[in-house]
Amino acid sequence: MQSQLIVFPTSRSIRETLRGYGDGFLPTTLGMGDFLDRSVRGGGKIVPDDDLRLLALHEATNFSAFDTLHIERNFFTFIQNSTYIFRFFEELSGEMVSIEALEGADVYGEYEEHIAILKKLWCEYQKIVDSRGWSDPIFSKSIIEINEGYLRGFEKITLHVEGYLSRYELEVLEACSHEVEVECLYHATTYNEKMSSRFREYGLEVEEGYSYHWSLSTHEVVSKVPLAPLKEMSCEIFQHRLTQIGFIKAQIQMMVEGGISPDQIVVVVPDESFVHYLRVFDTEGNLNFAMGESLERERVVMDIEAVELFIKEPSVENSARLSRIDTELVEWLKGHYYQPFVLDDLRILSTMMIGSATRDEVKSLIQEEVEKFKSIAEALREHEFKSGLRIFLSRLKNRTIDDVGGGKITVMGLLETRGVSYDGVIVVDFNEGYVPHRSQKDLFLNTKTRRIADLPTSYERESLQKHYYWMLFQRAQKVAIGCVQNTETIPSRFLLQLGIATHPAQSDFGEIVFGTVSLRGVEPREIEGRYDFRAHPLSSSGLKSFLTCKRQFYYKYIDKIKEHEQLQDLSKERDIGNALHNALERVYADKSSYESATDIKEALRAVLDEKGEKDAMERYTKALWIEKLDPFYEHEIARFEEGIRVAYHEKEARKVVEGIELVGRIDRIDRSVEGLEVLDYKTGQFADTKREPKEEDSDYQLSIYALLAEEFGKVSRCGYYDLQNGTIHYEQFLEEKIAKLREILQTLAGQQEWNWMMCEELKHCRYCPYATLCQRDL
Repeated sequence: MQSQLIVFPTSRSIRETLRGYGDGFLPTTLGMGDFLDRSVRGGGKIVPDDDLRLLALHEATNFSAFDTLHIERNFFTFIQNSTYIFRFFEELSGEMVSIEALEGADVYGEYEEHIAILKKLWCEYQKIVDSRGWSDPIFSKSIIEINEGYLRGFEKITLHVEGYLSRYELEVLEACSHEVEVECLYHATTYNEKMSSRFREYGLEVEEGYSYHWSLSTHEVVSKVPLAPLKEMSCEIFQHRLTQIGFIKAQIQMMVEGGISPDQIVVVVPDESFVHYLRVFDTEGNLNFAMGESLERERVVMDIEAVELFIKEPSVENSARLSRIDTELVEWLKGHYYQPFVLDDLRILSTMMIGSATRDEVKSLIQEEVEKFKSIAEALREHEFKSGLRIFLSRLKNRTIDDVGGGKITVMGLLETRGVSYDGVIVVDFNEGYVPHRSQKDLFLNTKTRRIADLPTSYERESLQKHYYWMLFQRAQKVAIGCVQNTETIPSRFLLQLGIATHPAQSDFGEIVFGTVSLRGVEPREIEGRYDFRAHPLSSSGLKSFLTCKRQFYYKYIDKIKEHEQLQDLSKERDIGNALHNALERVYADKSSYESATDIKEALRAVLDEKGEKDAMERYTKALWIEKLDPFYEHEIARFEEGIRVAYHEKEARKVVEGIELVGRIDRIDRSVEGLEVLDYKTGQFADTKREPKEEDSDYQLSIYALLAEEFGKVSRCGYYDLQNGTIHYEQFLEEKIAKLREILQTLAGQQEWNWMMCEELKHCRYCPYATLCQRDL
């Protein structure tokens, strides 16, 4: 029975087309890839799977010059990079361009060595393929043998060409057109000029801005229809990426209320990592995901990766991750991670994973991947188990589970939109780098060489992506576009090409995603009470707390609520500051001066090295500071040469001033001809010493230290010692600030009833540990 075959660019376009057919016989449909495979004879040889090809290519790299490509032959590393080589070889094969042709295209000799190595690799790989009787697609495309029997089963074949066809694919279609009537539907825009030029080479009329229906058999135009221009559109700009989720939800509602059926609405994500956030926030269950659900975020996979992180770096954060993971799995991985790779060990681990998995689909995929791993297990025999595990997990994360329980609104990547039309289109992340997505195929050749060799360039591939967007927008009734603009990203320049205006988001879509926090009925708590400053010692930090926020002072010094501090993996500024303070105290414990900067440096190194830190980051931080303090060592020697000597270090002192007992621990007091110099070590920021005292000042540390040091002698100067730059910043208005301090102390001493009110400036609440108690964190 003679019938018609319709060939579509994707399986989704087939499904969407068949949905529109009513009762009766449906036409025969195929995807473009399936049609090309069935139209050509295979030659009866074995077609190797990806693992066999990988092993053969690795074997073919066994020559010294291969290292020049900067791709390691180490199997674990090679397996990560082999994709680039296969992709490059397959591209040459598809475009029917020989390696020798590249040598002629590289007119400036920029890639002469690379091309020679790739030619050698091509030949070595071909020898292996031929010796094993394989039919690898890289080499089988050199000869086209049409399957006439298959083609003659149809009276007509209609092709929907939406993307790019390689020269080999065009040759196959040309050969098919001699056996059966072949027609082609094609849309020529300014963005798919490369494909249009290829059709012209075959004698077909192509003019930009038209939809064509040709007969490839007769080269005649069946119909030629102008493409309708794009409707007026605009793009909303957001500061935060997640806010676009609220935008998507709002646009879906508007489109449905405007009469568009939910199953005719599509959400296009240029970067599919955004899908994870859409899943999390799709609380209504309106979305279905064309790309399926990746195993990347499956619990059994994430648990193993968490154990890996801990094994590599047993930090506080990584240790906390283990609390949710079965102890047996943790101990097993720790015991096998650095052992030689054995396939049976991977099988044991997969059994544990299958036992932990909650879905049958996940269990099946894990079992499939373990069975497939047999073919490369031998090549990993010389490697540690961790290498095999990394490859196994990488493969597992590339597997997906179909989304069968989703809603009516489809979420898909750009390539899935080929040949499909939707009434409502929503696109987010319309940003540089995503639209169009940067091509990774120009690894071995530059654009100029590709153009001479008639290979697609990155510009042409990116233009093709623009064609897909153009067709998607042109077919839609309503289009909504969103993008992000902040310090990290900008809107795509493609918006300008399309003439699409941008404007800030009109609504607060963040409320749709995160909701709103109502502060109605939340009144700040009034705290009043008696407190006698004359009965309690007062430090400089205590006074600063009081002057900054009375409520903070109350919580910290009266209620004595301790700040909750989480354990940190990285050394804090104050941690290294404390370590240096303690070390410098030891350095000057027995000596008031040194002869050379080297002597001080070595003395400090000896003290810091005594502890023998196990933590690598802490060791590194201390070693870094030992070197960073070179200006400090030099400055110290200059002071000692002037006759200045260290008199006291880490000196505790007390003194009653205006009826209030001031207390403090002074880092260092030097003795000079003029008198005592009070110094406070600083490794980070410190108060401005060149500014006159103001009413809003809260930091009186140097003024308090000056008063405390008077019991040891006449104080001539006070300053902050900047250890990093080796400079001392002396207080320029010491007498004025001491006078202001005395006024403040008189006020404190004369009052005993206090209203512990919150500060007015919210900037002080940002890093305050008591912000939650004050409800300021809302």
